[in-house]
Amino acid sequence: WNERVSAGDYFTFPTPISSWSPDGKLVLSQTRAATFEIWSWEKREKAHSLELAFVNASCHAWSPDSINLALAAHQDAPAPVIQVFDTRRGELRDPWKFEPFYALAWSHDGTRIAARAHGGTLRVLSSADGTQLAKSAATLHISKYFGAGALLWSPDDKQIVLATNGALLLYDPADGRLVREFNVSVFGNAWQFLDDSILLLA
Repeated sequence: WNERVSAGDYFTFPTPISSWSPDGKLVLSQTRAATFEIWSWEKREKAHSLELAFVNASCHAWSPDSINLALAAHQDAPAPVIQVFDTRRGELRDPWKFEPFYALAWSHDGTRIAARAHGGTLRVLSSADGTQLAKSAATLHISKYFGAGALLWSPDDKQIVLATNGALLLYDPADGRLVREFNVSVFGNAWQFLDDSILLLA
């Protein structure tokens, strides 16, 4: 397994974009050519090669059931899009055309995807077809340097928290409305919900 993944064409872990699926059965890996592949941990072999509509990605997110994987085109891509790959069927859905995104997060019920945009907005999209369900106003002090851990759904899917430079922003995913702002700096993935209303910071 180590020889297959790290020899020649592949980065050793962690790659620029790599992650385990929530069920621990699949691994997303990015090659030196900026292409993406999904590996089966159980079989120790490549399960899928993704031929995306773009060359490089800025962020990605697995669906809670590990069946779907969403990837957003890098900000330098000619046509910023999001594409969803179905690991069960081995198929890519048609691209959803949007502005560049820096973070994606699936809701726990799997029906929506939160996307943090380059322009400082938060969009809530239908995971079925990419239809926009809600959009926030622009947040000027947002930072593009926070990774995927900077976007988080509450366990009941009724709130979305977004990390920015010096603040945590709490949104209502139903209409994109900013509910509350906390003046605190949080780095990386050092935060999580303890329940529907308590947010633990580190």
